[in-house]
Amino acid sequence: MDNGGEKAGRRLEISFKDFLKAAKTVFKEKGYDPDLLNRQEVVNLIKATHAVYKDTIDTGVADNDIPAAMMRKLDHDAFMFFGFKVHHELSEVGLSLRDDKGQVKGYDAFAHDVRKIHDTYNGAYRLCRHIGADGRQMGRCGSRGRPVRFAVPYRRR
Repeated sequence: MDNGGEKAGRRLEISFKDFLKAAKTVFKEKGYDPDLLNRQEVVNLIKATHAVYKDTIDTGVADNDIPAAMMRKLDHDAFMFFGFKVHHELSEVGLSLRDDKGQVKGYDAFAHDVRKIHDTYNGAYRLCRHIGADGRQMGRCGSRGRPVRFAVPYRRR
């Protein structure tokens, strides 16, 4: 059973350390703006997120003969999706920057909220990997054994 260690040189979960580095950029800028997606800390988070999920994608298509061009397109689309995922996560981080009175939170309170956001967005994947789900099983991994279409939650504020 895999519990989030290394596999074939790839990380099997998105580290909080990588997420916090990107979140610190939002904190330093006093908010989130999509232009932050060009910052190295955020680019690194997108790449790390893509690498984690690429393992699942590769496992899920391993039993199929997929043309190289189609695999490149799938990989490109996955990378774009994870860019959007990081954008949404950091948007949430930006929304958590201020307290109920509109004041910028202290760093410790902010970091606590960032941990909750990270766990919300990445907890389902970590749980599925912990129980040994591979790419073919990820769609069935979820609470109470019900099928899950997407492991990335969407929340509105």
